[in-house]
Amino acid sequence: MNDAEREEKLRRIVADIGKMPPASIDFSKSLDALGIDSLSLLVFRESCEREFQAAIPDDIWDGLGTLARVRDHLASSPAAPAAAAPGTPPAAPPDAAAPAPAATVRACRSLSRRRYGNPPLRSPRDASSSRPRVGRRGASRR
Repeated sequence: MNDAEREEKLRRIVADIGKMPPASIDFSKSLDALGIDSLSLLVFRESCEREFQAAIPDDIWDGLGTLARVRDHLASSPAAPAAAAPGTPPAAPPDAAAPAPAATVRACRSLSRRRYGNPPLRSPRDASSSRPRVGRRGASRR
C-alpha cells in the first residue's frame, strides 16, 4: 500500500467519525483539533487497526498525536499488509458484526487510569464481596 492510499483511508476514517468532508482534513493538525474526542479516539484506533490489519500498542499510540504520525507509524509497521500482486483476489472484509476486541477494553481502562489516576470503579457486588459486612453502630440496639 502506498502513501496516497494510506492517506485516503485515514481521511475516510476521520471523515466518517468527525462528520466532515475528507478534503478538509489536515494531516499536520492534532487529533483533538480535528474534533476527535476521547471516545472517538477509541473508535478511530479500532478502525485503523481493522482497516490496516495492524495492532498499535498502547505506549506507541499515546505518542501519536497527529494524523501524519499515525500515517507514518502505519507505513513503518511490520504488520501492515503489503500490496497484493496483480490477479490476487482481495482479502475478505472484516466481519462488521464482530464483537469489540479486547484491545478496546484495555484502551478504555488505560485511559481511565491515566486520566483519573486510579483503577476503574468496581460494581457494588464486587466491592461488597471482598469486604465483610459491618453493621451500623447502635443500629441493632433497641
